[in-house]
Order: sequence, then C-alpha cells, then structure tokens
Amino acid sequence: MHRKFVRQALFRSLPFFLIQSAALAVPPIQPPLPSPMPPVIVYVPPTPAPAPSVNPNESLPVAINYGQGQARQVNMYHGTMEPVGLLPNQSVNVTVALPTTTAGATVQLGPLDGGRIGSPAPPGTEIVTSTITLDVPATGAVQFNFQTNRTPGLYRVLMTVGGKQYLLQFYAARPAATH
Repeated sequence: MHRKFVRQALFRSLPFFLIQSAALAVPPIQPPLPSPMPPVIVYVPPTPAPAPSVNPNESLPVAINYGQGQARQVNMYHGTMEPVGLLPNQSVNVTVALPTTTAGATVQLGPLDGGRIGSPAPPGTEIVTSTITLDVPATGAVQFNFQTNRTPGLYRVLMTVGGKQYLLQFYAARPAATH
C-alpha cells in the first residue's frame, strides 16, 4: 500500500513539478525596454544683426532757434547731444551741421519719448507730424522743427543718416516761480 500512495502522490504532484520546471526554463517576463529617447534638439535663434550704434567718432554742432532772436549752440559728442531745455509744448527750429560728405543721404527723424517733429518752419509753429524723412543738402545743414508735449520730462529724438544714428535730447520743464 505504501507504493500505491507514493505513486498517487507522484502522479498528483507531477503537474506541479512540470509547471515549476517550465517556469524555471522560461525566463521571467520583463517589461519591454523603453524605446530610445529621441535626440534633444535645442533651437538657437539666429543672432540678429546689430543695430547701427550711435556714431562714436564725431562732434557735430547743433543750433537750437527758440525764435524772437533767442538761440543756443550745443554740440553732439559721440553721437549724443547734451540735453537742451524747452518749455512744455514749445516748438523750436533745430539745425544739425553734418559733414558735407553726407550730402544727398536720407535722414530719418523720429521721437522716442513723445513730442513731434516737422519740416523746417518758424519757431513756435504748431507741428502736426511725428516723424519725417529729409535729404541732407549740399551744405550738410539738416533743419527740422521739434515740439515737446505738454508734459514735463525728457524727450529724445533719433536721427538716422545712412547707417549712423544720432541722439538728440530735449527736456521740457516749467519755469520756476519767482517770489
């Protein structure tokens, strides 16, 4: 009887041993390897062309005509004019003496902080436009009118002649009250 039990035990446990041995023969199921990461592409925008810089090598005279016989002569050093005082909403005639070698070049004038720029006119003339384009005359003397707004503060004008840029500065202030 002992053999009978052993045989029955063997037959009954045989499926267990077969499953176990099959499990040992088959490698364990592993998760699939992740797909290789796509290469990282870094976008580097193209470097913009540098803007023309303020002309660093010239000293140019600038005449400000306030009208009624009042005028002021200032200089533009390294492409930047020293600030010139005006009253709020005041219109003046500006003459920039460029080299005669620039004759025929196009001049573009535009306000950076407000104010208005117009064609040459008597000082005090109300200006309607905000930007203008002129040609440099044979004398090199570029003339235009500039008018500040009603608000006190700094008013800058960018003047571009060919590839060179110049910065003219005006400040509008109310006169101090006298006691």
